[in-house]
Amino acid sequence: MTDKRPRICPDCGSDTFFADNFERVRDESFRLRREYEAQAARHAVERAQWELARFDTDEGRRGMQEKIQRQRRTINRLEERLRKAHVQPHAEEPT
Repeated sequence: MTDKRPRICPDCGSDTFFADNFERVRDESFRLRREYEAQAARHAVERAQWELARFDTDEGRRGMQEKIQRQRRTINRLEERLRKAHVQPHAEEPT
């Protein structure tokens, strides 16, 4: 059944569609806003998890680089001691 009423009331000038459907439109608007806010909250949590994972990866990589640098300094220091003793650092073992 179609509504034959005009969109704008000729007597008072009000919007009949708005008057008839205000509650439905308002409720739908509130529902969509709640969904949007919930989605935004989920995205914020996911982004925080991604940032933590990236931070953990960066920390692990940084820790590994520091370990490699310490080992390199130790090797260089030991090789320098061997050079001072007039021994090649990578000389073959005498047989």
